Amino acid sequence: TGVLANVEFIVSHGLARIPQNSILVVDDTQSSAAYLQIRPSGTVWTDTQVFLHCDTANARLKIKLW
Repeated sequence: TGVLANVEFIVSHGLARIPQNSILVVDDTQSSAAYLQIRPSGTVWTDTQVFLHCDTANARLKIKLW
């Protein structure tokens, strides 16, 4: 994620279509992972990128898109 919390960050993907949804895959190696929240930023998703916000700065995330 970005350096600051609640700032838009971009995730590039190779789905070749616009994803309909995303889900955070919890990484148990991070002590605060269970408390992370992601949400769409408001920027329209494309067939190559999604735009999200996370409530935690500098978080390492695994995100499933479909």
